[in-house]
Amino acid sequence: MGPEWLQRSLGRLTSPREVHAAEEIRDEVQRRVNLRLAELNDDASISVPLPYRYAEPDKLGHNWAMGSYAGDRAYFKLVGVEVHNVQAIWNLP
Repeated sequence: MGPEWLQRSLGRLTSPREVHAAEEIRDEVQRRVNLRLAELNDDASISVPLPYRYAEPDKLGHNWAMGSYAGDRAYFKLVGVEVHNVQAIWNLP
């Protein structure tokens, strides 16, 4: 069926996601971003918006995205990583 690492990766992509409200998703992404900033000992402030829903899930099964983060632009890639991490486990209803 293929290498074990590939099977694990495909399992993560196809495993069912928990369904959460937009506010819960925003709060989880914000919590994760704040934890990462604390690990970096940085007092930067990033604010994440409510997610918006896709009309149809993308090829990875994500049915939402976020945009227009507010705060220090140097950390927008970090926010993107955390958005991706939450997209992998949670979907909008």
